[in-house]
Amino acid sequence: IWCLGDYCSGGPEPLECYELVRNHCEVVLGGNHEQFVTSMVFHKLAGGWADAAYRAYLALGTDRVRALRELPAHGELTGLGVEIAHGSLRDPVHEFIRSAADAYMSLQLAHQPTVLFGHTHHRVCFVAADRGLPEQFPIIVGSEYPLPVGRTCLLNPGCGCGEHGAEWLELRLDGEARSAIWHQT
Repeated sequence: IWCLGDYCSGGPEPLECYELVRNHCEVVLGGNHEQFVTSMVFHKLAGGWADAAYRAYLALGTDRVRALRELPAHGELTGLGVEIAHGSLRDPVHEFIRSAADAYMSLQLAHQPTVLFGHTHHRVCFVAADRGLPEQFPIIVGSEYPLPVGRTCLLNPGCGCGEHGAEWLELRLDGEARSAIWHQT
């Protein structure tokens, strides 16, 4: 189980989310919401995400906030051929991948054939084209998508847990044969 960030600030139970992720995830990235907490954005801004970061900061305590500072926003699981980032590969904390043009910029920087990203909290699959912008595939929850061999794929699992329930991406990695299944409960 891998967490791509944005897990301990913004929701009603920051401490519980922190503990669940730390106890159950093999890989944990820090996202912009974790950075809101560690940078104490609430000293500069008020309302919205700043208030959520303040609540999380108080709930998590000094040691957990210190641990958040150590989280990377990007990593490679080279043995699996997977690269992970909270946001884009150009700016793993702050930059969104919302369009084929955004995806193109990250695909140019990819070191692995499968790249997972979060930040937008929307399910998506971009596949590098031979030339030009990548193709975007429509996602049907529960359907298995074979990922093309020899073409880099950029995937977002979705929102994790939101107003429509929990979402996650199941990757099936068998050498070069790879597939992805988006789930929602």
